[in-house]
Amino acid sequence: MKVQVWYELGSIDEEEGRTGSAHLLEHEMFSGTETLGKGKIDELITSVGGELNAGTYYDYTVYYGIVPSAKLELALAIEADRMRNLKIDPIDFYRELEVVKQERRQRVENNYIQSGWEELQSAAFAGTPLGHFVIGWMEDLNKMTHGYIRSFYEMFYAPNNAIVAISGDVDPQEGIALVEKYFGDYEPMEIKRSIYAETKFEGEKVLRLPRITRYALMLQLYQIPRGDHEDLPAIEALLDIWLNSESSRVVNELYYKRGMILGCGGFTTALRIPGYALVYAFGYKEDDLDQIKAAMDADCERLQKKEFLKKNSKK
Repeated sequence: MKVQVWYELGSIDEEEGRTGSAHLLEHEMFSGTETLGKGKIDELITSVGGELNAGTYYDYTVYYGIVPSAKLELALAIEADRMRNLKIDPIDFYRELEVVKQERRQRVENNYIQSGWEELQSAAFAGTPLGHFVIGWMEDLNKMTHGYIRSFYEMFYAPNNAIVAISGDVDPQEGIALVEKYFGDYEPMEIKRSIYAETKFEGEKVLRLPRITRYALMLQLYQIPRGDHEDLPAIEALLDIWLNSESSRVVNELYYKRGMILGCGGFTTALRIPGYALVYAFGYKEDDLDQIKAAMDADCERLQKKEFLKKNSKK
C-alpha cells in the first residue's frame, strides 16, 4: 500500500535569493529526526520490505512510502514524526548541500536542453517565482545555510499545509483513526507565502542561446492559465493534435513530408498559479531553426483560424 504526504510548498514559494530551498529541504527530510537518528527512517522502512521516496515541484513537495498493509501505522508514524521533529545536523546538511549542487551541475549545467530551457524560462518569467528551476540557482545554493533551511521547514511543514493520502488494502475508518492518532495533536500554523508577481507576455521575444551540440533545438514557451482552469484539457488536446503523436500535424508535415525535423513535442506546466506550455523541435542544424519555427507558427495559426471558422459556422 502507499502512504503519501503532500505539502503545499514548492519552488514558487521561495524568497528571492533563496532559490532551491524546497528541494534542498526535501533531501534533509531523510536525514533523521529528534527520535529517529541518521539512517533510521530508511532502515525502518526497508526492514519491513518497503521503500520511501519524495519529489519537489514548482507548487508542491510530496513524500511517499510503499509498505505492506500491516505496516501502515509505521509509515504514518514516521511521516508525523518528521513533519514536526526534523533534525538538521550542520555537518550532514553541508554534505547534502554538495550533493544537490552536483545534481544541478549534472542535470542542468551539463545538459544543453535543460540549461537552454532554464535560460528561456528565467528570461520569460524574470522577477517572478517561475523565473528559476526547482533546483535553484547555484549562487543561491552556495550561500544556503542550515539555519535558514530550519526556519523554512518551520514555516511550511504544518498539518494545515499538508494532505495525507492512503491507498491500498486498508479499512477507511482504520486509516482515519491512525491519521488522527499521529497527526491529531498538531496545531495549525500561520503559513506566510510570498506574493506572486504574475508576468504578462507582451509580444514575441526571441533568444538565441549558443551551445555545443550535435543537433539544434528550438524551444517555445507559451503562458497558460492556472491548473484548475477549464481551458487546460483543451490545451492538452491541442498539443496532442498539433505535436504529440505520430499523426499530429507538425510530425506529418515537417517530419514525414518535408524532412525538416528529427522530432517535436509539447507539454504543460499546470500549477496553482498561471504556468506555461513548452513546445520543442529538434533540427538537423542551427540554420534550419528559423524555418522550422516559421512553419510551426504558421500551422498553429492555421489551426486557430480553422477552429474559429468552425465555431462561427455553427452560429
